[in-house]
Amino acid sequence: MATDVSRADQVASLISCTLNEFGSLDVLVNSAATFWSAPAEEVPLERGWQRVLDTNLTGTFLACQAAGRVMLGAGDGSIINIAATGAIKSFLPEAGPNLSYMTSKAAVIKLTQDLAAQWASRRVRVNAIAPGSIAGGMMQSLPEEKLAPMIARIPMRRQGRPDELRGAVAYLASDASSYVTGTVLVVDGGQSIV
Repeated sequence: MATDVSRADQVASLISCTLNEFGSLDVLVNSAATFWSAPAEEVPLERGWQRVLDTNLTGTFLACQAAGRVMLGAGDGSIINIAATGAIKSFLPEAGPNLSYMTSKAAVIKLTQDLAAQWASRRVRVNAIAPGSIAGGMMQSLPEEKLAPMIARIPMRRQGRPDELRGAVAYLASDASSYVTGTVLVVDGGQSIV
């Protein structure tokens, strides 16, 4: 169901439709994101900063809030927020100037931790995954001259595949992680350690 996550009414409709279709809401994966690439001194406020924060941070909060209400009422649930390696590590300009994106994803990590602390005693777990450079999606917009040096700095010397995030999502969504909340699971081929 197409949803603008920066709009509370559309998020509420999504949650309502989910409940009508499936009868319950057990897992939420917040993966909606957008970015703006420009040097920090040139980022336009409305399109380059606010739009990114509205989608990546406010959208994540609105979805967490709406799903959280349902999960708290049921006394069970798992929320998985998609952050980014750039939320825990800064990159030099040659890797791509994405200040608003990385800032929003760092805030997603803090949001994740604070919600986890507030909801843990009520059996709703909130965790995050911090993917590194994953082939496809937003990475497709990077020109080869920026992409190749970035890949060369990843210890595994390649980008991740989208399917390589499945295991992390499945783990955090399942009872295998029943004692895990407030954590950030890094899936980045070692990108954040160098």
